Amino acid sequence: MCGGIAPDFGNINDSLDFLNPFSVEFRYPGINVSVEEAQEAVKHAEKARNFIREKLGASNS
Repeated sequence: MCGGIAPDFGNINDSLDFLNPFSVEFRYPGINVSVEEAQEAVKHAEKARNFIREKLGASNS
């Protein structure tokens, strides 16, 4: 939806696609994530967060 307003939101599609399973699958017991996957998830989350905060004119600190 945001891409309809600002097409450059497509710049974070890969990060958001990677993070999507973390919203449900890993929130509940029974499915584990590796340390490497968790570290990659943090990198993707930081990328998305920084991009969105920049769009909002908020500090990235």
